[in-house]
Amino acid sequence: MNRSLSKTSTRFYRIAFKLLKFSNKLGYRNMMRIGRFIGRRMMQLDANHSRIAAINLDLAQPLLSPQQQRDLLEKSFEHVGMGIMEMAFSWWSPAERFNSRMHIKGLHNLKQAESLNKGIIFVTGHFTTPDILFRFIGNRLPTMNIFNPHQNEFIDRCIRAYRKRNSLAILNHEDIAQITRTLKNKDSLLLNHDEEPLHKQIVFSPFFKVPAATNTAVHRFARMTGAAVVPVLAVREDDLNGYKIIFEAPLQNFPRDAETDCQRLNQIIERWIDKYPEQYDWSQPRFRHRPDGEPAFY
Repeated sequence: MNRSLSKTSTRFYRIAFKLLKFSNKLGYRNMMRIGRFIGRRMMQLDANHSRIAAINLDLAQPLLSPQQQRDLLEKSFEHVGMGIMEMAFSWWSPAERFNSRMHIKGLHNLKQAESLNKGIIFVTGHFTTPDILFRFIGNRLPTMNIFNPHQNEFIDRCIRAYRKRNSLAILNHEDIAQITRTLKNKDSLLLNHDEEPLHKQIVFSPFFKVPAATNTAVHRFARMTGAAVVPVLAVREDDLNGYKIIFEAPLQNFPRDAETDCQRLNQIIERWIDKYPEQYDWSQPRFRHRPDGEPAFY
């Protein structure tokens, strides 16, 4: 990206962030309506991510008819737009307003993990509610968050600054020393298992029967620190009146080997997607990296 274009995009993002902060004054339901509108416009204007999402749906949901895939694509982008508005809700809402919309399922699973007296790796998937989950878990437990750098420096700086308010630290996967030290100190880590890997620590593991380059971070960090691994998911309720924060039981017999562990975690995310397909972010290039000799999907 040339310098002139970069400056122009940064000015646009500065204005967008000011509008985002103002939107928090409009009331929650109005914010979600705006989010849906933004998501539909994104699907129309961002041809690249719309194309990637359509390919992913064709690969992962082949039994859906073309019209069903199209309907799911539209709903998914609406949820992506709501996720943008939730940045404002998560970053600038008072605690009482935020907490009143959180409804916990599986609290006994979280308490079980806490009773183990060890670090906890909270594992989630690439759903469209990341900032809801970051704030909720960060307010309950001292937690590090993994964040892949954004290509725009201004956005990257803003996201890190606001998420840091509810985090011990915002880290990359490569910050191994700090991650392992924190987990051994019996604190927590939250990461997306299905984030696009930016390094070579991967295995090709089936994701809806399609080999997908899968980050081995959860396996490696659990093996190095003995931390408990707890799957967790944040989803919007059907009436858009709040969120379900779902804690599953700490995984037994984990870790084993990288291939087994990655497939097990992929299957958990598949199960979540089967239940909440419209809330998954299908626009991420989940199948960008291919095994040697296989053609590219995108």
